Amino acid sequence: MLLVSDLTVILSTWKRNYLETQIQSVLNQSIAPDRIILYQNESHQDFSDLVQKYSIEHIHSRTTNFRYHSRFTIPLYVESEYFAIFDDDTIPATGWLENCLRLSQQENCIVGANGRIVLNTINGIEYVTAGDGASITNDREMDFVGHCWFVKRDHIFTMWKHKPFTYSTGEDIHLSASNKIENGTRSFVPMQPAGTDLCGDTRFDFCDDELASFKILKNHNKDRDELIENWLEAGWKTVGANS
Repeated sequence: MLLVSDLTVILSTWKRNYLETQIQSVLNQSIAPDRIILYQNESHQDFSDLVQKYSIEHIHSRTTNFRYHSRFTIPLYVESEYFAIFDDDTIPATGWLENCLRLSQQENCIVGANGRIVLNTINGIEYVTAGDGASITNDREMDFVGHCWFVKRDHIFTMWKHKPFTYSTGEDIHLSASNKIENGTRSFVPMQPAGTDLCGDTRFDFCDDELASFKILKNHNKDRDELIENWLEAGWKTVGANS
């Protein structure tokens, strides 16, 4: 059994209501977190009963949506060796956090449930993907990862050495790019054979609803491609640079 000295889980929510399923999946992990913190943007759902039922901590911005980057500020003032930061549509299998810890300790890296390798081609930015419901039979280095991030606290301090180019999208790119630029820290998606307890998401259908960011953000793909270009100009060396 791998040992973790201190692990905090951060669950974030806006309008979706998968929270109880998500809490239960976290509590059923083979490695139990020391703390669970719910970070809620605005007040579209009332989670007070669940907060009390499961005795979790609740940070609530009642009237303002501080969007995607804001949950990555919590580790700045919460002391913990490791953090697992979940999107609100991610339901992990029981061995997910242990799988992340294994890879984190092995590679001293940022770990995510899915990932992208960036290819800067003559036709523009293109991606090689890993995850997104597909079986992954081996650990794979990626340029940036998402859906659930497993990080050390130092990765968050490094992230905020760089001011975001935009707050409308790209927290996943910001985390990986800043750490690669500053310290050469790599990002990985761990092996997740389909149907095993190692998977980062058992309900990939949840992320394809009407609240998916790629559906509600008008210029989602264009904005993210421009963000990639900004980070490349800032010195980000990608896995796909020589592909």
